[in-house]
Amino acid sequence: MKQLIKISLLLTLVTSFGKAPGQSIRGRVLDGTNFQPLAHASIFNLQDSTGTTSDEKGYFSLETFLPVLLQVSHVGYDPQHVRVSANDEMVIITLQAQETNLLEVIVRASHIKERYLDAPATINLISRKQLERNDEMIVTPALNRIPGIYMHSGSLNTNRITIRGVGARTPYDTDKIKAYFDDIPLTSGEGTTALEDIDLSAIQRIEVIKGPGSSVYGAGLGGVINLHSRTATTGENVAHAKSTAGSYGLRRNVLQYLAGKGNKQLAVSYANVHSDGFRENNAYDRQSVVITGHFFPNDRSKFSLLGLYTNLKAYIPSSINYETYKSSPEKAAFTWKQARGYEAYDKASAGFSYEYDLARNIKHISSTFVSFRYADEPRPFDILKENTIGIGFRSRLVAEKEFFNIYSSFSLGMEYFNDWHQWATYQNLYEQFPGQGSIAGGILSDNEEARQYYNLFAQANLQFTPKLAAQFGLNFNNTSYTLTDLYPADSIDQSGNYTFDHTWSPRMALSYKITQNNVLFASVSHGFSPPSLAETLTPEGRINPDIQPEAGWSYEVGSKSSWLNGRLHTEVSIYRMEIEDLLVAERVGPDTYVGVNAGRTIHNGLEAMVNFEIADGVRWSVKPYLAATFMDYKFDVFVHEDQDYSGNELTGVPQQTLNFGLDMSLAKGFYLYFDYSYVGKIPLNDQNSAFSESYNILHGKAGYQTAIGQHFNVDVSFGVNNITDENYAAMVLVNAVGFGGSAPRYYYPGLPRNYYGSVLVSYKL
Repeated sequence: MKQLIKISLLLTLVTSFGKAPGQSIRGRVLDGTNFQPLAHASIFNLQDSTGTTSDEKGYFSLETFLPVLLQVSHVGYDPQHVRVSANDEMVIITLQAQETNLLEVIVRASHIKERYLDAPATINLISRKQLERNDEMIVTPALNRIPGIYMHSGSLNTNRITIRGVGARTPYDTDKIKAYFDDIPLTSGEGTTALEDIDLSAIQRIEVIKGPGSSVYGAGLGGVINLHSRTATTGENVAHAKSTAGSYGLRRNVLQYLAGKGNKQLAVSYANVHSDGFRENNAYDRQSVVITGHFFPNDRSKFSLLGLYTNLKAYIPSSINYETYKSSPEKAAFTWKQARGYEAYDKASAGFSYEYDLARNIKHISSTFVSFRYADEPRPFDILKENTIGIGFRSRLVAEKEFFNIYSSFSLGMEYFNDWHQWATYQNLYEQFPGQGSIAGGILSDNEEARQYYNLFAQANLQFTPKLAAQFGLNFNNTSYTLTDLYPADSIDQSGNYTFDHTWSPRMALSYKITQNNVLFASVSHGFSPPSLAETLTPEGRINPDIQPEAGWSYEVGSKSSWLNGRLHTEVSIYRMEIEDLLVAERVGPDTYVGVNAGRTIHNGLEAMVNFEIADGVRWSVKPYLAATFMDYKFDVFVHEDQDYSGNELTGVPQQTLNFGLDMSLAKGFYLYFDYSYVGKIPLNDQNSAFSESYNILHGKAGYQTAIGQHFNVDVSFGVNNITDENYAAMVLVNAVGFGGSAPRYYYPGLPRNYYGSVLVSYKL
């Protein structure tokens, strides 16, 4: 017996040799995109088969010997292997969402943690892999796969996003839709957004809230697009280099470094993009840098940093008339070609956020940012030079509490934004100097704008029963503009102040779980979109005090369901939006638009989406998806300049869209993607006397990825866009006016058939 005890002690000493004494690992499991805690995650010790689960805040502790290898998993997320050494005090473990089970992902549409499936709103997610289905030049294909969204893309730098018909009447930009990148606004004080400035390599996930579905983001009529930056997973230390080349001089080079260790994360992305374009005067050059960092100094706080920089110069071919569009779509508009018109700017933003748990059920999140933009845009009619500096901050409290056996969570906060915009126009003397492009002449205007708004918001989620939940929200907005005319040479003084009436926007929503994975929801919400300062001016250039924001109510019912153990996902929603004081951008000159409140629109729609995974073990998988939108958007009451357009279809929105795709992963690292899109005809003017033609587009991509040794991974791909070489309008200019007897220039032609190839090399450091 004594001999057995000695042998046992000897074996214990041998197996324990080189290991630190047993100790407790403390850690936290978070969503790797928005850093929301993941409750009930499984933490499994691969060395001694012990384990535990995370609590409601994502925290866990585990007794073991160090170093140790853990497997961490959660429903809806890819499992992660994490090595923990004795030097790690607090281990932050981040998990990335699975491509095939997005309904289980935690979203932040209300700043209150909730599953995507449980959120009583139409929120759509675009994953990292979905962004990689195409050539990654622009976000258009990914957004257009979402029902209810249509992104016009006249060129890489001329785009317009519409959500449920909102924003369709904006001439050249995305308007009435707010966008954020890691909680920093991408939308200017005037309400315009340019998502195309950010290279897709820096984006991990996109969350789209359709309609005024979130009171905590300003209750905009169109909705909100939240971009989440690329982040490293725990223990990751990898460098990526990707090069793409294609038709029409396409070149895109990306360098990226991702590192995650213990309680720190860093991601750095650099992208250089060039395209000659298929049209005249269509060259495009962009360089961009995105830097993000996250630091968890202890188990109660988190610091985040974000830096964005973009340098762009893009020539503008502009829109063309129908005859040119059909016969010579590669042509640029004559005057834009002669002037060699372009836009060029340097643009940067820097932000800082801090999150702190005041108590176990109360946390405070605050963020602040500063941004600038210096731009130069020679056009045939003048040369525009502008500078913008913006500052702002967001602050909110989030609390969880149980009252009378009802679980409740609350969000209370504010958002403030202020920017200073200086712009001047100069004569363009390109006609006096043929062949030399744009040359600046005398000054035509000189103005300064100060634009500011603030939102106060509150939202509550109440879980009445395990199946029935409610959400209540309220947003208060104050928006004002100040214009100072610094050009005394003309007889018009545009100086003035404009403050809109205070706007209260309530929201109420209900959700009911038929089963754990089948949810019905209904919502009623109010939203508004203030006009730009230019839309508040009269044709003579004076402030028009009668202009009011567009405002309206949205009513929606829908369902979200997960079937077949999470392999089949379905979503259906029916909605109606009633918008008052429709803002009409009336063109009174080559570059002069004024706004008038001209009527009321009704937006009725049906949206449906299906995602299905057919898999055979891990060797291959087939994932078809379908997204469809049926829209009946009409002017209910619309009388403008003695013309009655009541009953006509809303301008700039297709009547139907259909997207079908197939993602296939084959044996030995091969993969194949197909995307098919149908877009119905689009009314081009309020009279409904002209429509764009419906079209069908087919894209395809094939690739092969493999590991080479311990450190290298290689991904080689080849793709074809517009396989059938369709002649289609990728963007339309609504209510175009022909000057001097020329035909209206409604059309921006889409790219003909084009090819690209990519090589991605990853090195694990």
